Amino acid sequence: MKKCLIVLMVCVAASGVFAQKNEFAVLASSFQTSASFNVHGGEGLQINYAHRLVDIKLAALYLEIPFEAGWGGSRSITQGNLLHEDYNTTYLTPGLKLKILPTSFIAPYLAGGLGWGGFRSTNTSATSNKFAGDMGGGADFTILPILSLRAEVRDYYTSAPTLDVPSVFHGSVNNVVISGGAVFRF
Repeated sequence: MKKCLIVLMVCVAASGVFAQKNEFAVLASSFQTSASFNVHGGEGLQINYAHRLVDIKLAALYLEIPFEAGWGGSRSITQGNLLHEDYNTTYLTPGLKLKILPTSFIAPYLAGGLGWGGFRSTNTSATSNKFAGDMGGGADFTILPILSLRAEVRDYYTSAPTLDVPSVFHGSVNNVVISGGAVFRF
């Protein structure tokens, strides 16, 4: 047992010597949706892969591919929920992330991207695909050279989807997503 602990400590220490260029994050999310109608955002899960392109010690630039899936969203246009629909959302918005002081204990970052947003009604299985953009920021809190905890806020922006109730919901949807989870570097 003691030998296993020593080997583990040597591996963790050695991993800090080699600069990790990749990040893989798994985050639990809470959707705080805002739109021109009564919306409840629901919960979600984000999986995010990032590859470091440039590192100048004070800052690092990453190409990132965030995938966000949310469920339990609902919206209604009247007080009595006369026009009501429940839906799930997915976003895939590749982009760039700028991390400040990437090797420090707390590494704040800004991120943004463009891509696809998908909406699926859980009432009728109707779907709607939209062009999507995202912007946000957060911070990584280093636990080990290969492991960090992440707190993030990201806003996914699309035009309003047409699902169960056509031509009633207009405008845009801002899915402000608050997330937290773990980041693995390799």
